[in-house]
Amino acid sequence: MSKPFGTFPGQPNYARSGGGAAAPLSGGGAMPMEARAPGSVFTPGKRRRINLVAICANIFMPWFCFCGIFAGMSFSLHYQKPILAWLLVVLGFVATGAAGFLAMKTKQVDRDEMWYTFAT
Repeated sequence: MSKPFGTFPGQPNYARSGGGAAAPLSGGGAMPMEARAPGSVFTPGKRRRINLVAICANIFMPWFCFCGIFAGMSFSLHYQKPILAWLLVVLGFVATGAAGFLAMKTKQVDRDEMWYTFAT
């Protein structure tokens, strides 16, 4: 007898079980761990840690930089000390270039450059 469409080795056969959707024909019940694809994201025990400092830095630092540059170019600093106001703009570009440079360097070493790329 042929297997129903969509069944895989190691997977319980639920077709014509008569015991409802939860009763497999082959016994077992739970799918063995070997039946999962190797390297799958959903494999238990292989969790990636979240870098909370990098997440907060990539959320708040661009916001603070924008607010500082916007305030410097909008308020009296722009009119009283224009060199300092434009220095803030140049520092914003330098910070963006530095993040891009760090992303390029970490990509060459073949590490995860995601946070540097996101910051750029």
